[in-house]
Amino acid sequence: MKELSFEEALAESEQLLTRLDQSESSGHTVGQEIESIVGTVPGARGFLVTLLTGEFRSSDQPGDALLEGLTSAGPGVCDLLAKNLVMSTAMALTHERNGHSEMADGSRRVFTRTTRLVTMLDSDEMRKRIEEMWLSVTENRGEYAGFLKRWKYDDQQLEKIAAALSPLRKV
Repeated sequence: MKELSFEEALAESEQLLTRLDQSESSGHTVGQEIESIVGTVPGARGFLVTLLTGEFRSSDQPGDALLEGLTSAGPGVCDLLAKNLVMSTAMALTHERNGHSEMADGSRRVFTRTTRLVTMLDSDEMRKRIEEMWLSVTENRGEYAGFLKRWKYDDQQLEKIAAALSPLRKV
């Protein structure tokens, strides 16, 4: 598997999602192409940025091939989705505070899309990541405590994040 840079992953992801919207690829091929892109951290980051912020049909209606490609890629995608839930929630609040309603709407849209993917993936790995994030957000311990500390989320942001994660927990 060729390791793509973040920038290469952005470009390849945009081409792939455009083709998928135009139904120019078979499901099996798309799943394999997605798996190839998201098989590394920079690739997964690029793909998810493109998918979650883009104007693609798959962004709001992920199909089976897309889900299979994400599932086949391993735990890195689940890790990034858990982080995306947190970051999009916190950024929506930050944008609201700064009076940037359009940017807040964009962050909420990323949150909604990420939530949909998390729910549709519904794997043991995804559930584990959500639970780890929950522990880090609510008890300041666990795998993501350092991640949260680096981003310096305040109490109000952490409350919103906890509220956003709560319905996704399946314990």
